[in-house]
Amino acid sequence: VTAVAASTDLAMSLQLIVDQLAEATSIQQVGVAILNEKRTGLTVVADRSGRLNTDSAVGFVIPVENNPATQRAIAERRTVIVPDATENPLTASAHAVLRQRGVKTIVIMPLVVENEVIGTVGLDIVEEGIELTDDQVRVAETIVYQAASAIQRARLFEQTEEARRSAEYLFSLSAAL
Repeated sequence: VTAVAASTDLAMSLQLIVDQLAEATSIQQVGVAILNEKRTGLTVVADRSGRLNTDSAVGFVIPVENNPATQRAIAERRTVIVPDATENPLTASAHAVLRQRGVKTIVIMPLVVENEVIGTVGLDIVEEGIELTDDQVRVAETIVYQAASAIQRARLFEQTEEARRSAEYLFSLSAAL
């Protein structure tokens, strides 16, 4: 988490987050997805897959509509654990993808920045009979909370850099006059 806190590079921060979550929970399939502006879909922006035969999910868009598990995590701002994910009605719209990725249970955690859900973090349990302990869930939620702070810092840094570049440009224009 210290490396994430020190980073101003959003992509690198997100990749560090999925790696740290995988290590902290012993779950090897972890992804971060960010909501689009219309809040109709989540785009996977960082992914770690423990299985060599599973392609990265980066770029994949997860629809929010007809996705009760994700809707619940976003609306209630709490972790949602969905056992038997490929058959559970809470994940009906994603059954095909979950089967393809070999997911048995999915854990969906909201990513909250400044009191607004900006995305979700998903932990895909692919081993039969594996369940997260309450302590593992708390550790994961702590990492996700700290990750949200890091994302906010990275966004603020990007905004500050853009403002600095604009100010420098305006200064160079005024100096030329």
